[in-house]
Amino acid sequence: MSIVAAALLAAGETHARAQTYRERGAYLVNAVAVCGNCHTPRDAAGKPIDGKELSGGREFDIAAGHIVGSNITPDRETGVGTWSLGQIVYALRNGKRPDGSTIGPPMPCACSPPWSSERHAFSTRDTCWDSPTSRTTIPS
Repeated sequence: MSIVAAALLAAGETHARAQTYRERGAYLVNAVAVCGNCHTPRDAAGKPIDGKELSGGREFDIAAGHIVGSNITPDRETGVGTWSLGQIVYALRNGKRPDGSTIGPPMPCACSPPWSSERHAFSTRDTCWDSPTSRTTIPS
């Protein structure tokens, strides 16, 4: 085996090591789906507000209309803290709330392929559950 082939094989083995659900979820939430782009409020300079990750309230406009990012922290009153794992997975994949209403654009977003496997969906939920609970009332 050549040195290059051995190096590529070793690199592949390192990359292929199992991730925990939370490690995988953090990668999907922060690098692939970038959930915070819509669900994390910003300060006047446009920077994410520390401690308010995924708590909603960020407003922006897209071709489909005016968007206000929802709270996807585990807060039981204003977030998704009462949603079951199945309801969260369904929302990620289909853009529907537990009551059947449409979440609306941009959900389900074009980044929904990360939720094609149960492991990806579960790990995404675990990452949201790890975010600080934040009571954020979003105007309807």
